[in-house]
Amino acid sequence: GRPIPPMECADDIHTQCQTLLEKISSSGIFESKVIQATMGSLQNLIEKCGDLHDAMLMVDMCRLMGGKYEDWEELQKAVDGVKLKEFRKTLVGPIRETLKRGAFMDEKEVRHILVLASQNYIEMFNNILMHAMGRRSKRSLREIYWSAREQYERVDKKMEAEGNSTVQYLRKSTIFSRQVKLYSEDINRLVKTVLLSKQGIQDNRTMLEALTIVSQGGQKFKSLRELASAVSILCNK
Repeated sequence: GRPIPPMECADDIHTQCQTLLEKISSSGIFESKVIQATMGSLQNLIEKCGDLHDAMLMVDMCRLMGGKYEDWEELQKAVDGVKLKEFRKTLVGPIRETLKRGAFMDEKEVRHILVLASQNYIEMFNNILMHAMGRRSKRSLREIYWSAREQYERVDKKMEAEGNSTVQYLRKSTIFSRQVKLYSEDINRLVKTVLLSKQGIQDNRTMLEALTIVSQGGQKFKSLRELASAVSILCNK
């Protein structure tokens, strides 16, 4: 298969630290809202993980594990800890399941696939493995990478139109039981929840269809998160 392009970050270190700090802030892995991180500690974390992409993937893993850290030191410890290594195996398992038996698992290619997933809401990656590929369906990790990338590109092409129709629908509808602020990051996540769901992948389910079905019978939601959760359940049936 086509080789996977090198996934190394070429930004200057200041930009990398800024990107990592934003990722950590939005991930909610710290107990406190204010994160005491210096440029030095951010740079140290990036170097420890190997590359900015690996550091971002590590933050995703901490978030998925439900980690809540008191301070920077505690996060540093977690990075070296056994828990994170064990958790990584649970992300690699489904990738292995997608390969034909006996296919070679190259560590570097596994890393590239996980980085790709981490750049696109990693928790939705299993949907792609299951519903766009299927068990034992691919001959190589490269095939998995390009197949996943194709799915993400398909979704990216639809994001703007689907995002706009979602915002218009939510502004007009009475789907929320109270005033809800519509932040673009939350809207993007909601849209990807649908487009990267079982129905999104297999039936091209659109946002308007999903929102119409989920609000049938006058169902009301308190927040975008609650709505996203209901939509996710619906679209993965």
